[in-house]
Amino acid sequence: MVDPLRPRPHLERDVEREIRQALYTAGWLTEKTHGNLYMSGWPDLYCLHRLHGTRWVEAKRPRQGRLKPSQRELFFRWARQGVGIWILTSP
Repeated sequence: MVDPLRPRPHLERDVEREIRQALYTAGWLTEKTHGNLYMSGWPDLYCLHRLHGTRWVEAKRPRQGRLKPSQRELFFRWARQGVGIWILTSP
């Protein structure tokens, strides 16, 4: 049974939803990426803005989210090429 007084754990999908809402409010279009076996390490969102260009976004849970080794490798390679990657969380 769920205790209504006990807060629900903050899941990564909740963080992603909050990030998408904040970006939308700031004028960003966000597209969810669909992961599969061949997309190991890919960020959660591809984001587009008329003035600020494009960014990849990886959503992580506050204080608990950690990058996977495949993400560290991919993000480092992309960053060296000037690709914007944000690793975001919510309060």
